[in-house]
Amino acid sequence: MVHVVAAVLVLVGVVAQRPNVSILSTPAIDEQSLAARTQSGHFDVTDYGAQGDGTTDDTVAVHKAYAACAAAGGGTVLFPHGRTFRTGPLSLDCNDSVTIIAPGSTILATNSTKGWPMGPDCPEPAQGRTAHQAAPLLYINYGRNMTITGGGAADANGEMWWAEMCGNWWCPPGCPHDAPLAFRPYLFRIDNSEDIVISNITTLNPGFWNLVPVHSRGITITDFNVTARWKGATSPSGESPYRTPNTDGIEPMWTSSVLIQRARILNGDDCITVKSGSRDVLIEDLYCEHGDGLTIGSVWYDDVVNVTYRRVTMNNTNNGPMIKGRSQGNATVRDILFEDVTLMGVHLAVTVDCVYESAGSVAPNIGVQVVNVTYRNVSGTVIPTAARGPSAPTAGRMDARTLGDSRAARAPNPMKLSDAAGTFVCMPDRPCAVTIDGVSVSHANVKTGTPPPWLCRNATVAVGPGGVMPRLTGGC
Repeated sequence: MVHVVAAVLVLVGVVAQRPNVSILSTPAIDEQSLAARTQSGHFDVTDYGAQGDGTTDDTVAVHKAYAACAAAGGGTVLFPHGRTFRTGPLSLDCNDSVTIIAPGSTILATNSTKGWPMGPDCPEPAQGRTAHQAAPLLYINYGRNMTITGGGAADANGEMWWAEMCGNWWCPPGCPHDAPLAFRPYLFRIDNSEDIVISNITTLNPGFWNLVPVHSRGITITDFNVTARWKGATSPSGESPYRTPNTDGIEPMWTSSVLIQRARILNGDDCITVKSGSRDVLIEDLYCEHGDGLTIGSVWYDDVVNVTYRRVTMNNTNNGPMIKGRSQGNATVRDILFEDVTLMGVHLAVTVDCVYESAGSVAPNIGVQVVNVTYRNVSGTVIPTAARGPSAPTAGRMDARTLGDSRAARAPNPMKLSDAAGTFVCMPDRPCAVTIDGVSVSHANVKTGTPPPWLCRNATVAVGPGGVMPRLTGGC
C-alpha cells in the first residue's frame, strides 16, 4: 500500500493579490477523458483548468492536479510543452510521482509581491530579526520518491523581490529596513523529504536563495541550470547584471546523501554552499560564473562532514573554494575535499574564514573548527579588484572587528584581502588543519612582479606531493 503524506504549505495572512493577472473562467473539462487519464496516473495541469497563457493565474488549477495525483497514490504531473504557467506559491504534494515541466514551458511567479503569503520560517538564524519568510515558489514537505524533470523552467520573477530587499529580508513599501516583514523567499524549498530527484530543469531569478533542501536525505540534482540576473545591461548600481542579491545556487542544510552533477550556475552569490548539519555530499562537474564562491558554510551550530567538490570551473567569481565559519557558532567542519578546480580570474583563490560575521549576529560562541580539509589540483588565476572593472564581484563583508568581538579582532579578515593565493584564518582556541596538494595560482592580465600572497592565522598548513605555487608566506 502506498502511504501518501499530505505536505501542506502553511500560508499565513491574506490570500495573494496578483495585479495584472486576469482570472478567466475555467473551460469545460471532458470528464470521460479526464477520468481515463487519472486512471492511468497521468495528470496534465491543463485538464484541471490551467491555461498556460502567461497571464491567467493558474495556481488553483495546478494544486487540483497535484491533489488528484496524491489521491491516486502517485503518478505523473505534466506541465505541457511551450506554455507559461503564471502562479503564486505551489506545493508539489504528491509522493511517488514524477513532475514533468516540458521543454519550452515555464512556471512563472506572479508579477507583484503584494499579498504574497508567508511560508515556513527561514531555517537560518534570524540574527535578531524576524525568522518569518515569504513562501517559496515551489515547495515539497515530507516528500518521498519524487522526481522533477522535463527540460522546462521555473522563474521566480526575482527583480520584484530584489527591488524591495533589506539585506536578506523583505521590506515592502512602507516597511522600515530595521524591522523587515520577512526573509525573502527561496525559489524551491524541500523540507523533511527523502529520495528526491531534480534533473534537467532550469531555475531563474530567485527572490533569495535558489534550491534549498532542509532536513532531508537522498537528494539527487543533475543537469541543473541556474541563472539570476537583472533584465538590463547592468544592475541598478551599475555593476554586472548578474550582481543579484544573495541569489545562492544550491544550499543543502541539515541534509545528507546529496549528489549534484553537471550543474551550471550564473548568479550573484555562492554558487553552491553546503550548510550546517549536512554530510555525505558529492558535487561533480560544476560550472560557476559571476557569483561568490564554492563554499562550505557559513557554518553555525552543527557539524559539516564528508563533502567533496570535484571537477569545477570558477569563472570571474569572488572566491574559489572556501569555508566560512561563524565565531558565534559551535561546530566542526571535517573531511572536506576540493579537487580538480580551475580558477579563471577570481578574487581569492582558496580560503578558510572562521571569523565570518554579519551585522546583527548573535552573541559569540566557541566558534567553528576546520580540520582534515584538502585542496588538491587547484589551479588558475587571480585578478586584483582594481583590475577587474565594474563587472567584477565586489569584495568585503561585515566582520567581527566591526562588531567589536575582540577574539576575531586579533585576526585579519580574509574577506578584506585582494589578489590572494590563499587565506586560512581561524579561531585561536580552535585552530585549523589544511592540506594543499598541487595548488598553483598566478596573476592574470596584471603587470606585477609580486606573486599572490598567502595569509595564515591559527592554521596548520601541510603541503602534499603535488606542491604549491607560489611558495607559502604570511605565517603559513
